[in-house]
Amino acid sequence: MEISVSVSLKGYDKKPQSVEFAKIRYQERVFDIDSILKDLAYLIKNGHSFAHIYDIKEKSFSPLKNITKDKFVGTYIIPFDLDGVDIGFEALKTKLTLVPNIIYTTFNHSKDKGKNRYRLLYIFKNRIEGEEEYKMVYDCLNSQIISDMKSIDEKFDEKSLDIAMQKISQIYLGSNPECELSSYPLFYSKADFISKSKPKCEDYSEMPAKRLKTRKTTSSLKTESSSIWNSPFVKEDVYCLDFILDFEGLSHNIRANKLSLIKEYAHLYPLFEHDEVDFIDGYALLDKNFKSIRREWGKDSLTERLKTNKVKIGERKKYLYNTGLRFLKMERNMEIKFDYLLYLLLNESYKHCENPNTILLNDIFSAAHGAFKTNIEGNNNIFFYENKKAFIVDKAFCNKYKMKTKTYSAIVRGFLKRQEIRLYYDPNLPITENLIILKENGVKCGKSTLYKYRDVLSNMNESIYDYIVVYNSCFTNKPNIDEDLRSCG
Repeated sequence: MEISVSVSLKGYDKKPQSVEFAKIRYQERVFDIDSILKDLAYLIKNGHSFAHIYDIKEKSFSPLKNITKDKFVGTYIIPFDLDGVDIGFEALKTKLTLVPNIIYTTFNHSKDKGKNRYRLLYIFKNRIEGEEEYKMVYDCLNSQIISDMKSIDEKFDEKSLDIAMQKISQIYLGSNPECELSSYPLFYSKADFISKSKPKCEDYSEMPAKRLKTRKTTSSLKTESSSIWNSPFVKEDVYCLDFILDFEGLSHNIRANKLSLIKEYAHLYPLFEHDEVDFIDGYALLDKNFKSIRREWGKDSLTERLKTNKVKIGERKKYLYNTGLRFLKMERNMEIKFDYLLYLLLNESYKHCENPNTILLNDIFSAAHGAFKTNIEGNNNIFFYENKKAFIVDKAFCNKYKMKTKTYSAIVRGFLKRQEIRLYYDPNLPITENLIILKENGVKCGKSTLYKYRDVLSNMNESIYDYIVVYNSCFTNKPNIDEDLRSCG
């Protein structure tokens, strides 16, 4: 699934002056929904400006005569500005009924009382078409934000919520690298705001409670008597109550279609197997404390290909519980709430356990519940193998340039080896003596590699992009690979 937004070609380290706004050029860019929060955060912190989608034929365009009401096509993002409020950043994140997908402090933000300035971005998984739909969704969000702010502060002035953002021709700015920024991965659907059958906007915060009353079945009534289903964190501190309700409704059905449940909520819960890392140029360096889920590998008896070994039937419950603890212990920007952990273990049971269709959903729930209520702080015997990897490559980066992760891993490994050699290599000494020096400094290197370094790689710049040119046959667009990657970086 893809999301489009108009983005300025240039970023700014401070708020542009009024005369500069007309000179800013924009380009419509398409982002994958799985990476849009990370991509937008990068652009915001680099001071880029944003706009909705307009009917423009040129590749890039200026606001003048282009970002207009007449040319407005639609948008996936609705922004709001909160100016001059007392509430702090951390408090704001937890007090809004409709959580923005991105909240960040603006250029003019100040921590002085009454001078906090925030921008809220609501991202929709289906495009809002035309001005009428935009106003319907905007008005609904606007009234809910005002209601929430008044419940926080009785003296809240509605003028603090800048009405300029209700214009479909309004642009909105990013911020500086030091801005505070928080993201929320559950995207909205416009149908929840413009559907004829939806409740009034002021009742939106009550929808989960209403659904809970209308969706009870005989099995769910039985399971509610169980203490674990009534734990406070099961249905209160969650990202998506619908997933809990659907899971609960199927929990006693041994023939429950786990795959359909996984697919239905895949867009809400990003899967991961390791600590969150910052990829630069498509890879990230790791240390020995890097935590990941370790898979056991073996060969397929028919194809002789490598595959991950499935967890045996008698070990499945214990495995799911221990894996749940590991997920909770990993360092992630996004908080692992109970429903997120439950989804991760549902996916684990389906992909990495023997005979997954024989695992009761209730057993998966018990494993998630047990892990979630465990105190994971301090010395808790949550076991991770010591990391021995020097780096990890970004699969999204590899997919974008249509190459295998194995291929790019080889490129990165070669580049890092070159950087290592460069520290100790002396061009005035023969190869044999350089080999001795490298060995004494713990650098593993053969003669052929060193000859290659001397003849080809020693004259290259520090960038991996120059190193990639040597391997550009790995890429689809050979002539432009260097240029394309540089623009990406």
